[in-house]
Amino acid sequence: MLSLLQSTRVGLSIEHDGVRIVALKGRRVESWLTYPFPPEMVKDGSVVSVKAFQGMLSSLFFGQKQLGHNVSVSLPADRSSFRVTTLPALSKALLVEAIRREAQRDLPLEISKIHLFWQTFRITKANREVIFAGAPRDVYDPFRMGLQGSKIKPRLWDLKPLALLRSVGRSKAIILDVQQETADLVLVLDGVPRSVRALASPPNTSPEDRARQFAEEIRRSVDYYQASQTGVTVPPETPIVVTGQMAGDFHFGHALRSAATFPVEQFVCPLEAPSEFPAGAYAAALGAALKKGYPQRVGKGLWTVDFNVYPDELKRRPVPPKAVAATLALVAALAGIYPVYQAKQAEASTLEAKQAQLSRAQRQISLAKTELKNRVAVTERLAQVEAKIRVVQEERSALRPVGGEAWFDVESALKAAPAGVTVIRIAAVGGAIAFEGTAPRMEAILDFTTSLERTGQFFQVSADSMSRVSGSSGDGFAYSITASRMPSPASGK
Repeated sequence: MLSLLQSTRVGLSIEHDGVRIVALKGRRVESWLTYPFPPEMVKDGSVVSVKAFQGMLSSLFFGQKQLGHNVSVSLPADRSSFRVTTLPALSKALLVEAIRREAQRDLPLEISKIHLFWQTFRITKANREVIFAGAPRDVYDPFRMGLQGSKIKPRLWDLKPLALLRSVGRSKAIILDVQQETADLVLVLDGVPRSVRALASPPNTSPEDRARQFAEEIRRSVDYYQASQTGVTVPPETPIVVTGQMAGDFHFGHALRSAATFPVEQFVCPLEAPSEFPAGAYAAALGAALKKGYPQRVGKGLWTVDFNVYPDELKRRPVPPKAVAATLALVAALAGIYPVYQAKQAEASTLEAKQAQLSRAQRQISLAKTELKNRVAVTERLAQVEAKIRVVQEERSALRPVGGEAWFDVESALKAAPAGVTVIRIAAVGGAIAFEGTAPRMEAILDFTTSLERTGQFFQVSADSMSRVSGSSGDGFAYSITASRMPSPASGK
């Protein structure tokens, strides 16, 4: 059993072969422990026996249940996927919907088979840069159930690549976490994990051969990332930071330095620690212990990557203080009037019936007001649409100079609109054409931008705004699209 009674924070890292625990007191490492898994408890990064896993954790933390709120855990990221994407400035509801759409398109598993976690880390006036991670439910849930059923209840949850990112503390690095049989590769640029891979090597491979194999995998990963990102280059001075059980192996380190095209550095413990503390082997546990669970601002519109990977649907919702106070007040009132209630039960029943009638009448009035309000809104919206149609008709005439060639083929542009998308207004703005209208879905707006580009008349087509609207036919989205017009052959530009 590990003594943690004097600790202020505890980091727990779950690896393929066991758990690693590090206990901190302030900014100093006080104690650490590696506890191997019994045979067949965890296999290929997944819990085989949840009950046995619970029992093992309970025995480690026996008698220290009060530490549950100070424990942060790092979970294996086997089969988890990480992506970084740029989205337009949207409301929170639309942003969540857009992220789920991106995840469904980019991640290898169906959205119903993963837990989806995300965070915005860069905000500009027009865009949002978002990182999202998909953790397979069949891998993640057994670990969660095992931890929740043990003597500890972690307050913060993390995935290993994010914990390694935090403990290494570099804005630019290639993190190579090497265990006895597996390895994780994390490419970090601007403080964000841009590429995450799980590596494996054949059993009984020498440290030198493993080092040469991983050097080649690093080269392939960097080449693939650079090829998939327009105009992005990984600087040649980006260091390879080695963590894990092989971090202190002399032969492995020497061979990696000889084979790698990037400089190789050993992991440096971010905290004060005894000289005998094997910091590299506990890098993920240190990252979990340092986790805050919320992003921290590090510049204008820029935040650290730090989000709690615990499913929203499983979080307990706190009872609002006002609801507690109201309940207590109601209990006190009932206790005081209960004798009177017993004496005048018949009168109370009559009063209850009258109150029910009043409530029904109030509901009917409320429904009538809502219906009237909706009708007024629809009438006003219809008038606005009709006015916009007149404006579009006038502007379409203005788009064809007298005696000259049309600026662009209006009819083909309108035919590019997908089913359900209406174009209410077209205007010439400098060398660009602005389209405004409505669509039943956000995806249909994005499809319209793609169709406009395919007409060959425009380049750099972008959706400037998308907002939800309500009408007589149901909810939809109002949009504004700007399309830069292709120069005509006659212009010579």
